[in-house]
Amino acid sequence: MSIFSLHLPLLILCLFINLNQCKASTIPQEVSFENAWIRLVPPSSQITGAYVKIVNANIDDRLISAKSSISESVEIHSMFEKDGMMMMRQLENGIVLQAGEISILRPGGNHLMLIGLQKSLSLNDKVPIELEFEKQGKKQITFEVKEASGMNP
Repeated sequence: MSIFSLHLPLLILCLFINLNQCKASTIPQEVSFENAWIRLVPPSSQITGAYVKIVNANIDDRLISAKSSISESVEIHSMFEKDGMMMMRQLENGIVLQAGEISILRPGGNHLMLIGLQKSLSLNDKVPIELEFEKQGKKQITFEVKEASGMNP
């Protein structure tokens, strides 16, 4: 038996471990956020939508709630088509986030609804929203108020 055949299983094991370490290092260790924005609405409006790209960490999780000081409440909603009509409903169980996956809250899909706005919003305002995750806890995110045209996280 050659030295190569004796060490082959060890080499394969080392290669497997190194590949798994490379894969794990590309997944963030905690949830991160990109392009967080709130739709600019007329000053008399009491509701608006908030959108963000969520890059989940290396664990399965769930977005379970949100809150902001500028609104009475923040609800997690989804838009869907039924009988040719667009419908919206609250997602009472939140949004499931798979480990290492990206979830995009966008117009026409899953999104946050800010209800009972406490003040009118202006273009480029910065608004803090706290997102709460089942496993990763609360995360404070700064959203920027933008016009809706052409915006998608």
